[in-house]
Amino acid sequence: AARLARILPNPISAILELRDSLALLPDQVAALQAIADSLDAQNRPVSDSLQAAVERAGERPDPGTLFARLRPKLAEGREHIRRALGRARGVLTPDQWAKLPDALKTVGGRAGRGGR
Repeated sequence: AARLARILPNPISAILELRDSLALLPDQVAALQAIADSLDAQNRPVSDSLQAAVERAGERPDPGTLFARLRPKLAEGREHIRRALGRARGVLTPDQWAKLPDALKTVGGRAGRGGR
């Protein structure tokens, strides 16, 4: 489960952790929290599905076969993240967005915390 959280992190939660350095306004925090919560809700079933597929594969699955099975769900989760980042960018000012680490601005960046 922890590995899956790293694969589909919630970068919006990580952005919220930077609220002080970004000087986020209360309405921005509320909007970003709603986006983070929505992303968590969207990716929870994706993560559950990935976890179930890994468990069904057994203790020593063929990595290529397993990844082929996981690829569609991974793509779905990454698309959710991409859309959430687009919404977050609309909430932040251009200056605030520019201050974010690059790893938080792109799908697949590793700076996310993985949500709750």
